[in-house]
Amino acid sequence: MKVFCIEPLGQHAGMLPLDVGLASALLQSGCNITWVTNEKTKLPVEGAEVWHAFSGIFGSDASYKRGIRYGVALARILRGARHIRSQMPVVIHQQFVILPVLDFMFSRLVQQSGIPYVCSPHDVIPFAPRMSDILIRFYKRCNALILNSQYAQQQMRKVVGASPTAMYHIPLGNMNGYYAKSQSDSLSARKALGIESDYRVLLFAGQVKKEKGLEYLLRTLPLVAARLSKLVLIIAGRPFHQDVELYESLIDNLGIRHLVKIRWGYVEDHELEVLHQAADAIVLPYLRVYQSAACLTAYAFSKPVVAFASGGLVEQVVNGETGYLVQTGDWHALAEAIIVTVNDREIAGKLGQNGHDWAEYTGDWHNVANKTLQVYRDALKSHKYT
Repeated sequence: MKVFCIEPLGQHAGMLPLDVGLASALLQSGCNITWVTNEKTKLPVEGAEVWHAFSGIFGSDASYKRGIRYGVALARILRGARHIRSQMPVVIHQQFVILPVLDFMFSRLVQQSGIPYVCSPHDVIPFAPRMSDILIRFYKRCNALILNSQYAQQQMRKVVGASPTAMYHIPLGNMNGYYAKSQSDSLSARKALGIESDYRVLLFAGQVKKEKGLEYLLRTLPLVAARLSKLVLIIAGRPFHQDVELYESLIDNLGIRHLVKIRWGYVEDHELEVLHQAADAIVLPYLRVYQSAACLTAYAFSKPVVAFASGGLVEQVVNGETGYLVQTGDWHALAEAIIVTVNDREIAGKLGQNGHDWAEYTGDWHNVANKTLQVYRDALKSHKYT
């Protein structure tokens, strides 16, 4: 069996730790894979066959140009898969839905070529005003859907209704191994960032969009600072189709400019390591989320997580053991949970270690690979050429 694992985002969107984990685990399980990604992603996995089929699909070029390039890449992948199918069974496994119309057409052509199509959409309903009919049709026509949380699986069932599409719940694998060789430590990280060792450091890192709830976290700072005099919040991430003026204005209106360090823009892996090593806790005030890679990154660095109890985070944060969950939208409760978490570093350290151990067990890559391989086998058995 040959599997084309299509993951267009790669390093463009911080997917490399998960890509490395899945590719490595599948290879170790004996799976013959070709990892298909964009031209800027380097996959540091020994023995992995990497195909940089996607070129110029991100950036500042006109959207129609990037869309054409995306479609051309899918056509090339289809030709390659058809060629291999003459020699052995082939499965297409695509991560993310980038352009629903093109992805739907691609999936249909794949299936008509006698090749089963598996999709891991990650975001069941994109963070957009409404769900497109073509996306619903796309989901219903997939041979299999892999969802990374029970919440995502429940939401997908609501979307596709009585569709015969097979659904599998496979949690995201851990990032512990990926960041195990981090060269930084707390003291050197704080020195690099110009933060004193006795300060309590909160971190909000990742793509910045309305659903991430940064506004709520900013509103907690006056409450937290009233109890913890030495405090700083680090905000690091690239805005997603959103102007940062809202947050900059709120910071000034709340009078908390002295409490924040801001880095608007994409955060490279080496920068992310320094930020996490410097932090006492990671705060995820997400209003809507299916699963969180940011949570797993926190656990990789043995950091506790304080979050709103929304979506898939309820499955990833064990309340009182790996961090704290509070009612979504209640920034007063969020402030109290932050104070409890970081006020005593011994407690914070214990919560963080629990999170690291939880991720190691729950996101064991060997188990993830075995479950994913079973999805491929099931898809091959059930798919019928039409």
